[in-house]
Amino acid sequence: MATLADELCRALAGAPVVPVLGLAVAVDVTYCPLHGHRSWELVAHPSGRGTTRLGDGRSWDFAPGDAVLYAPHQRHDQQLSEAGEDLCLQFELPAATPALDGGALLAGVLDGELALEARLLCRQRPGSPAERLAWGHRLSALLLRLAARCGDGAGPAAAPEDHATRARRIIAERHRDLGRLEEVAAELGIGHDHLRHLFRKAFGTSLVGWLTEVRLARAKELLERSPLSLAAIAREVGWGNERYLCSVFRRLTGTSPGRWRQQRELPAGGG
Repeated sequence: MATLADELCRALAGAPVVPVLGLAVAVDVTYCPLHGHRSWELVAHPSGRGTTRLGDGRSWDFAPGDAVLYAPHQRHDQQLSEAGEDLCLQFELPAATPALDGGALLAGVLDGELALEARLLCRQRPGSPAERLAWGHRLSALLLRLAARCGDGAGPAAAPEDHATRARRIIAERHRDLGRLEEVAAELGIGHDHLRHLFRKAFGTSLVGWLTEVRLARAKELLERSPLSLAAIAREVGWGNERYLCSVFRRLTGTSPGRWRQQRELPAGGG
C-alpha cells in the first residue's frame, strides 16, 4: 500500500503546492463547528489537544506534536480538551491524490524546527509570483518531511540529526539569548567555517540569515499578538534595543515595526 510520503511525492513530482492561505491562531475556543475548505489544509498542533471529527464519521484524537491533513471539501470540526496553537496552511496540490481518502492524522511528527517552519509560513503573505513560488516550495518540503516522519505511525525517525539540522534547531530555540554563532559550532564540536559551509549547502542560506529570519518572525508575532513595547520586543527576540530593532525591521520589510503593527489585524477562529 502506498504511504502518505509516496502519495505526496507523486503529487509534487512536477510542481510545488500552490499557496492559498496561512494562519497562526492561539485557540482557546472549546469547539470549532463543522466546516470545510475548497483547498487542502494542514493544521499543525505544536500545543493543545483534542478531537477532530470528519463529516464521513471518522474521528482523530490529536496531541502536541501532531498534525492533521484535510482534503478539499472534507468537512471537519475540532473539540479541544486543552487550549493550544493551530498553525493552519491551506494549499492546492498540483496533482490528484485519491489514496489519501479525505485526509490523514500525522501523529508525533512535529519537533521545534518543523513547528517553527510552519509558523514562519503562516506569518508570510506571498504576493509576487516569485514569493508565491518560494512559499510553495517551502510548504512542499515541509509536507514531505512531515509525511516521511509519519511512516507507519511509529512517530519521528530516530536517526541522529546532522550538524546543519542541529544548528538550525539550536538557533531557532535559543535565538533570544544567542550571542555569537561560534557558540553553536563549538557545541556541535566542529569548526565555525565548516558549519557555515554545511548550513548553506543544506538550507541555501547563512547561519546569520537564519537567525535573522527567526528573530524577524518572532518580532512580527509579538507586534501582532502582544501589547509589548518596541523596546521589550527588541529584548525578547535578541536584538537588544529598540533602535536596532527598527533599523533591521525596516531594512527587511520596507516599513517600520510601528506601522506594521498598525496595519495588521489578528484573524479570528481556527481549525
